[in-house]
Amino acid sequence: MSLSIQTTALTWICLGFCTSFHVGAQTSPNPPAGGISHLSTPAQRIEAAQQKSSVEADSALAQLNAYRKAMGLSVLTKNEPLTTAALRHSLYRSVILADHKEAENFDVNGTPGSHFQMTPNPYFSGKTLKDRVNQEGYQFSVTEVSTSGSRKSGAEFINQMMASVYHRTGVLGFQWDEAGFGVIDKEPVMVLGSSRKTTDMPAQPVVFPPPDSVIELIGFKNERPDPLPDRAGQWKGLPISVHAAKEQMLEVRKLALFNEAGQALPGRLLTHNNDKRLGKNEAYWVPDAPLSFGHKYRAAITWASAGKVHEMAWGFRTANDPFSVKPTDVVVAKPEEALVFQIRKNIGSVLVGIESSGQKINDGALVPVQDGFDYAIKIPKSCDTGCSYNLKFSGELHAKTITGRIEVPRLGGKFPVNLLKSVEDLNQSANGRFKALAYSQHLGTWVWTSVAGSNKKSVEDSALAGCRQMASKEGLIEPCRIHGGG
Repeated sequence: MSLSIQTTALTWICLGFCTSFHVGAQTSPNPPAGGISHLSTPAQRIEAAQQKSSVEADSALAQLNAYRKAMGLSVLTKNEPLTTAALRHSLYRSVILADHKEAENFDVNGTPGSHFQMTPNPYFSGKTLKDRVNQEGYQFSVTEVSTSGSRKSGAEFINQMMASVYHRTGVLGFQWDEAGFGVIDKEPVMVLGSSRKTTDMPAQPVVFPPPDSVIELIGFKNERPDPLPDRAGQWKGLPISVHAAKEQMLEVRKLALFNEAGQALPGRLLTHNNDKRLGKNEAYWVPDAPLSFGHKYRAAITWASAGKVHEMAWGFRTANDPFSVKPTDVVVAKPEEALVFQIRKNIGSVLVGIESSGQKINDGALVPVQDGFDYAIKIPKSCDTGCSYNLKFSGELHAKTITGRIEVPRLGGKFPVNLLKSVEDLNQSANGRFKALAYSQHLGTWVWTSVAGSNKKSVEDSALAGCRQMASKEGLIEPCRIHGGG
């Protein structure tokens, strides 16, 4: 009597990014499948990137403008020279990050090619940002923000900027009136410029999150440089900030955040007094822990300006937990079929646990979309004898875990190699005039029993009885059959 049960295997796959704002190399430099790195010249890669990233550029500008408009700031227009400068620097970064051996490519912060280009090469477009925009014919003041190490949509890139401190300051400048965005491989870059002679001068400071807004952001983890260096690499709450025009000075005396119960959340106040990277016209309150999804919050600030003390309070709400996966019902698939799961989230990484009762899924692909990823897997060809996969999706900082299942029924006439070997061994055995092998299977789990004897009916009955006993222990509901009999 022989028994074969295929064992389970558990694989964890990290999808997305870990909410990092660093400009250094932290992940593999290999570009994703279907990228443009196979193109040989910078001009070819720039042309291909312009075609591929135009939608993402539009989504980045739309997302940033939505935030600026809600805060009472002017919206930005798309500028082609700035877009080209962003694309060229993104290209340079993608090349330099793939070659860490060239130490001269590292800037003073030890970050390869962050906002400087250190070595002339075919991808060099200017050592400084000013050099790069001047090369494109842009002669006005500019700033640049970027991230590294994860393929992001334009809107997701802006959300990362707004969830941080220094990068938020960069994109909320009152003087900016135009911008360009470009991304090649995993190196998104945005360049903002100001060609106008005036700047926004709101009657009172503006705040983020905007009053009465519903905000999807709840926190951030890595920003380089980190505004809380003693907590670098740890999750922190969504910063609350207040901003005035550059010519104005805010003496912030108190900035606090309260939850629905009216309790003040612990955190830190950052101003120019304790962080020289910030201007005298702005202040941030960084909560110690990420905010909660679907909750109401109230912020309050007291500041002095031009000899007068001012107070302001406003409320906002965090959006409901956006983490979702589709489809999550049982998906019936075929060998070699490609399946796509739509994963939606707005923060952190996503783990996918794949528990297999058949063949291990050995390939996958990530395609970024505006608010998450499309996760593609391909059913192995070897699943023609039946497979099943239990899926578990866990999002970082998301409370819920989402499960799913893939079932691959056996193709008619397909049997595992071990079962066929048992049939061959049985047929070659000198024991008994009659021989029978009875089997049962369900989605990759197989049991079988082989018997030899002098009476055909007794042999088959014994084989079926043994098979049923094994199938019962394994919880198989499929009936036992005699091999060769259906």
